[in-house]
Amino acid sequence: MMKIKIPVYLKVAVLLSGYTVLSWVVLGFGAAANNLILAFGVPIIFGAAIGTGFLYIFSHDKSFRLARIIEEKEKKSEKKWLNIFSHFGKNLASVLVGFFGGPLLAALTIAILLPRAKYKYFLVALINIPSSIFYIGLAKGTFLYFFG
Repeated sequence: MMKIKIPVYLKVAVLLSGYTVLSWVVLGFGAAANNLILAFGVPIIFGAAIGTGFLYIFSHDKSFRLARIIEEKEKKSEKKWLNIFSHFGKNLASVLVGFFGGPLLAALTIAILLPRAKYKYFLVALINIPSSIFYIGLAKGTFLYFFG
């Protein structure tokens, strides 16, 4: 039986595009849901799960060649955010990048700035709570304004 080897760049493209599409679906669900617990709960749980998953991949980049490639692709975006928040210190900069950039950038920033932090997985999950509330609140307001 012949084993097919899938190129790493194809895996990265599929992973990042799947993450992006799923993020938009979750945002749309949160904006359209009438039940506020579901509207905010699903994005919070999604963000925490995705953020901790990406942080695990970035923290074990020796095992995952995929992590180094994602890191290279997201470096430009992360660098922009870190330049904005550079004078706040590592901890607050990580929180702010995660708040505005989402779970992927939160995981990448924490993996780079706080690699030895004791509660880094908890931190990346915790950052997504206010971030999700902010973005879903913004989307619900915009959604209701245009379609309500």
